[in-house]
Amino acid sequence: MATKKTAPVAVPSSIVTDDLFVTDDIIEEEVTLGDGSKRTMYFKQLSAAAIKQHFAAERSKVRKVRDGATARLIARSLVEQDGRQALTAEQAARLKPVVSGAFYFAILKVNGIMQDVPAAPVSKADSEDEDDDDIDLGLDDDGEGEDAVPDEEGEAESGNL
Repeated sequence: MATKKTAPVAVPSSIVTDDLFVTDDIIEEEVTLGDGSKRTMYFKQLSAAAIKQHFAAERSKVRKVRDGATARLIARSLVEQDGRQALTAEQAARLKPVVSGAFYFAILKVNGIMQDVPAAPVSKADSEDEDDDDIDLGLDDDGEGEDAVPDEEGEAESGNL
């Protein structure tokens, strides 16, 4: 008895509808930068597989993979209004920390991972009462983190960035 080989076919489904999939739509998002200024930026959604790949990279034991994870995520999602890539991973790695963080949270938002997170208001009284000595930065007495590793000259270099 001969069997007929068929190609796998997507199964039509009444419960798995198009709205459950990532689209090619460009999402306009207002991003508040560290100085309080607002910019209209454009993002494309990423698939669940791409998001999982990013989170796995953030937890990687390979420092180079871990360190570049956010820059690669930003480069994959931040686009021009017409959908062209807005910057490379190398450019994203050079963004100011507050800008990178703002883009990162916008990406989580447009992908439905996180809702709006209101910024905590800082009153003048709160900031004056804060004593820097009470803040634990995870540094040892020598100013290095517990997981400091020697650099090329044998000096301790903190891995807590």
